[in-house]
Parts: sequence; structure tokens; C-alpha cells
Amino acid sequence: MTYNGKVFDISYNAGNCPRTGTQEYLCSSIGRKFYYDFTTCGFLSVWERSPYGGQVHCRPEILWDIDNLLKLNLSEEWEQSHFPYEIVAQVNGFDIVFDGDDDQSDKDKVLMYLTMAYDTAFGEPFEHILLMKNGIQILQIE
Repeated sequence: MTYNGKVFDISYNAGNCPRTGTQEYLCSSIGRKFYYDFTTCGFLSVWERSPYGGQVHCRPEILWDIDNLLKLNLSEEWEQSHFPYEIVAQVNGFDIVFDGDDDQSDKDKVLMYLTMAYDTAFGEPFEHILLMKNGIQILQIE
């Protein structure tokens, strides 16, 4: 990435995360959005009184990452010129990247997500990020 004639290496390597607070870390945070975290993200639930900590409801997270690296105000400009909205969607469980302990079987991971969905539906709202597999499209529900 180039800004004001200066080149920034935004390569991302999941196994080699730079130390927090360094320029390499800030560059890697941007690269992560392009090379890893570019799929459709969602949540099992977001509690209105305590929305997602990443403030994605206010602005795209990548703008925050770019601001931190380049000392800009893109995220503030976005917040002032755009209004948040909520999208509710249904997705096939097979299209979700199941996060969890690497020692867990796929069946155990699916049961973990079903348990979280149950707790969300019948308990207090629970925030859990869901990543879709690459290439999955969220279709409009009619």
C-alpha cells in the first residue's frame, strides 16, 4: 500500500503476528482484512445495549486500521456521512467456518454453535462472530 509516496508492506501471515503497537502490526491489521478477513462476517446476536466492540456498526473496520497506520480520520468521516443499518439473514451451517479448538471434531464444533444459538435465542443476547467460507453469497430473503 502506498500513501504520500511512502510504501507500507501490508502482507499478512497468520502464523507470524507482529508485536502489538508496532508499524508492522498496524500494516498487518490492514493486510488481514484483504488476505484473511474479507468474507461476509455476521453475528449470532448483537445486544443493542452493548454492540460489537469493533464498532463495525459505525464504520468498516478497515477504515479504523488505515486511520491508525496513516494518522487519518477516514472512520470519523464515514461515521458522519453514513448511517448504520442491520441485516438479518439465514445461512446454511455448512457455509460457516467453525471456529474452535483444533482438537475438536467438526461434529463437536457444530454442537458448540447450536448450543450458542440456543443460548442466544432463549437467554441473554450473546455476541459471537460468524465467518462465512470463501465464495459464499448471502441471498436476499423474500
